[in-house]
Amino acid sequence: MSMFTDYEIYTQFRKAQSLAKGKPFRLPSDWDTFKNKRISVVNVTHLDRATGYFNTTWSNIDPLTYMQCGFELYKTFTYHMFLKPQIISLYIEKDKQKKRRIKINKESLLESIGFIRDTVGSKELNGYSKLQIYCKMMDGDQRVIINHYLHNNIDPLLFVYCIYYKYIKMNDNDRILCYNIINRYRELLPLMFEVEDLIKSKENL
Repeated sequence: MSMFTDYEIYTQFRKAQSLAKGKPFRLPSDWDTFKNKRISVVNVTHLDRATGYFNTTWSNIDPLTYMQCGFELYKTFTYHMFLKPQIISLYIEKDKQKKRRIKINKESLLESIGFIRDTVGSKELNGYSKLQIYCKMMDGDQRVIINHYLHNNIDPLLFVYCIYYKYIKMNDNDRILCYNIINRYRELLPLMFEVEDLIKSKENL
């Protein structure tokens, strides 16, 4: 496992700060000069301690998510607050929620994949994956995947995956029918990325 540098931890802190405040940020071009002249000795000590924790006790902790927890708890979150126990407690709780969410999403995805496998059956693939063939299937003028999604047979994250990889191209009528997906696309996209590898591994069902 690679070790974090103090610059990398500083970068994640500034990135989390930017996300919290909705403002862009700039990183110093010369880190050593910036650290020695622009950051106080006390704050450098706090940064060094945090870096040490991320390389040892917290080696499984994602620094960006951790820093985001800091800004969620404290509007004025800064160096001397890096090791507050409330932050790691919030991080652990969020991590548990994320793992539960991924587990639930995986179960739903596997059910959808089984449904698609039965629907595609033994159709010729012609170089496509079974998921791609499924996305091409039509029921009259309507895509089969859209009908199945509307009947709760297709997991929303699987649907988002198919949109993201352009397996389906939606017309205006499709977008109206699937307004829940369209309106929540940006919200669902990062959740899809959490299970993207599972979907990729199951494209041939």
